[in-house]
Amino acid sequence: VVTIGSFDGVHRGHQALITKVREAALNTNRAAVVMTFFPHPSVVLGRAEPFYLTSPEDQVVQINQTGVDLMLQLPFTVETVQTRAADFVEQLTTHLRMRELWIGHDFALGYKREGNAEFLTRLGEARGFSVHAVDPITNDGEVISSSNIRAALRDGDVAHAARLLGRPFRFSGR
Repeated sequence: VVTIGSFDGVHRGHQALITKVREAALNTNRAAVVMTFFPHPSVVLGRAEPFYLTSPEDQVVQINQTGVDLMLQLPFTVETVQTRAADFVEQLTTHLRMRELWIGHDFALGYKREGNAEFLTRLGEARGFSVHAVDPITNDGEVISSSNIRAALRDGDVAHAARLLGRPFRFSGR
């Protein structure tokens, strides 16, 4: 049972998705797998400056604390950008024996984000896996997202960022 994403911040929305993956894995006697990438795809694509809510090392610790069976942190490169969604999914079904894919509401993977929920669902029907898209988690009507947490931090509203994260914001390093 696999979920894929950037999971920057491992915020309350990410935690809810990972919880669903863990529950689905337990209910089907399968492994719960979280796959993430570093650096963030938007950084590699030149759409954003690096402003990470967690370091790669802290992200590994936080995701592993959720109780998943396997956490993969893969490099995101210019070559990754060119990977077709069907080819990426082929790797998941071959190497991880994926039977379920759990995704966020705005998830897409592969070249030009071609692997959206509709595409993945059709592919899953053909290749023997199911796709489960999870609605966003909100806080007082606001979608909990890494972007909203970054905006709160830019505004100096660390209390609001902490509510969205589910814990106080912190960083480590020199």
